[in-house]
Amino acid sequence: MQRPTSVTVFGILNLIFSVLGLCGVGFGILGLVVLQNPDVGGAGPTPLPIQLMQDNPAYRVFSFVSVGLGGFSSILLAAAGIGLLKLRPWGRTLSIIYGGYSILMVLATVAVNFALYAPELEKAQQQAIPQATGEAIGGMVGAGVGGCVGLIYPLTLLGFMLFNQNLRRAFGADTRQSDVMHIPEDPSHPDQLS
Repeated sequence: MQRPTSVTVFGILNLIFSVLGLCGVGFGILGLVVLQNPDVGGAGPTPLPIQLMQDNPAYRVFSFVSVGLGGFSSILLAAAGIGLLKLRPWGRTLSIIYGGYSILMVLATVAVNFALYAPELEKAQQQAIPQATGEAIGGMVGAGVGGCVGLIYPLTLLGFMLFNQNLRRAFGADTRQSDVMHIPEDPSHPDQLS
């Protein structure tokens, strides 16, 4: 069977997105290190994301775990890309695992950010602090837009890996058998109906 173009395209995209993901993990680690320094903002008011990180230990743990899982998922995506390019069935399996994991992680991240920023927005509006209100709105909008954008590739990847018949056949995942059972004729017993 000829290699489907979608296999090559997704193999290359997996490698590209894994490199971008590892770059993002590097910046995430840098950001977390900077956030651990309470004097990062200088003498002015502490920005809301830094304040949330300092005041909420659960959010701090979630952020560190997210960066660690992001590194792992980027490596998983690279392996999936290599497997797709080599036309190995495990490449498709890893792509499906990555797609499912990414969708769940994006939804969890959006939920956590909305849960954290919504009370801050309410508090800032009650206190009539325009900067804090803007930061909270920015955090919520950023979480929503980032979540929508973050779902595009995993949903597309998962859709192709699960439902594209050419791609499934290339990996031997579409080996449908006929529902009709073939019974060979027995020459020693003539057909009595004819």
